[in-house]
Amino acid sequence: MDNDILVKVTKYFVYLMMVAGAVMTGLIISNADAMGTDPALAASILDPTFLLGIGLLGIGIIATLGFAIAQMVSEPKSAIMVLGSIAALGLIYFLAYISASGNVDAKVYTEFDIDSTTSKLIGSLIYLVYFLGGLSILTILASGVHNLMLKR
Repeated sequence: MDNDILVKVTKYFVYLMMVAGAVMTGLIISNADAMGTDPALAASILDPTFLLGIGLLGIGIIATLGFAIAQMVSEPKSAIMVLGSIAALGLIYFLAYISASGNVDAKVYTEFDIDSTTSKLIGSLIYLVYFLGGLSILTILASGVHNLMLKR
């Protein structure tokens, strides 16, 4: 019975948020020209839109973390796998961080007053994307080779 109530409340909440998003989008589209010349109007329309987005993002993060923690508590063996995955991701980020340099040679860095610490953070995130992308490609290739070997 409680599950049915939760499903209904969630469904109506999603419908409400969809309508709110559609209304906000309609307001933005219909007032696009006026918002370009009237900053107060732009703020009065865009601020609630951003707050709605931030609120929904927060709800999504809380729900995701809540379900993940509940799953880890109910199945301790899966918790060990999750913590191992987080540790592996942390190690990969550490490797990306020590690979990045703190150079501020680029013109855009001087335009936006980016210092060497921020430059190193930006570089580490770029390297993280490269490392994870490369690992993904290697995993796909290894899976394909493994499947070919199994078919023999």
